Amino acid sequence: MSQVWTTKRKGKKGTRYIVRWYEPETEIQRSKTFPRAKDAKAYKEQLKDDIYQNDYFAPINVSFEDWKQTHLEKLEMSEELRPKTIAGQREALTVLGTIASQSQRTKLRLK
Repeated sequence: MSQVWTTKRKGKKGTRYIVRWYEPETEIQRSKTFPRAKDAKAYKEQLKDDIYQNDYFAPINVSFEDWKQTHLEKLEMSEELRPKTIAGQREALTVLGTIASQSQRTKLRLK
């Protein structure tokens, strides 16, 4: 099972709380920093729950077009959505893709 722990660091910007963990499958160490202990504790508990319930997904960088394609494939496989809903999602993602391609930031941080 993966480890999750919190460390406290003091520096020029004040005290920071760092939640560290090892990814369940790859054992790669990850971390996330918080300005408040309360926020770090809440994140740590949520992370532990996600790992325990197999709901943890490693953060990855993916291009918008790749994410869009995967998302549309999942929508089309869904039996709960009507074709009109899927068409609306496709149109919205096309518009979003146009905006993303005009921007310098075309990478998304996904959970």
